[in-house]
Amino acid sequence: MVIIGSAGIAAHWVPAASMPMPVVWWWMPAGCVIGMLGLWLIVARKHRSPGFSDGPLLSTLRERDFTITPSADGWLAKGTWKSIAIIVRKTTGYEAARFARPWTIVVALPGAPVDPWPLLPEEGLIVERHANGFSVSCTDLSRVERMHRLGERLNQLIEYRQS
Repeated sequence: MVIIGSAGIAAHWVPAASMPMPVVWWWMPAGCVIGMLGLWLIVARKHRSPGFSDGPLLSTLRERDFTITPSADGWLAKGTWKSIAIIVRKTTGYEAARFARPWTIVVALPGAPVDPWPLLPEEGLIVERHANGFSVSCTDLSRVERMHRLGERLNQLIEYRQS
């Protein structure tokens, strides 16, 4: 609309020989109105929030009585899954940026991962190993169509660890 409005305003100063149509008296006022409307639409545009939330993940964790606490970059959920104490956190850190996602889920488990690790990097990338356990980034769980699979993924992660 801004471009069309600018063309309507500029048509008054363009030589008549280069115009495919004759210049009409109303082009300049119409160009001003269309251009201003276009500028108003650009400036007054609302900032949109993402079209999805992490609600399915939180509801799955709440069903299993996880304790959920907000953190600076997401939330932290502590609880047990299949009698194994795990920590699930939503983070906007390096793990999310690596896959160009706004956020990701990182699961901390006790034990050691099996070798070779069977999951693809987007499904379960080992991001940290320490004496008591390891952490896995599950970036695909930040996609709307995959969020409902949190329980399935936690079952897989528990299966793919050594006690």
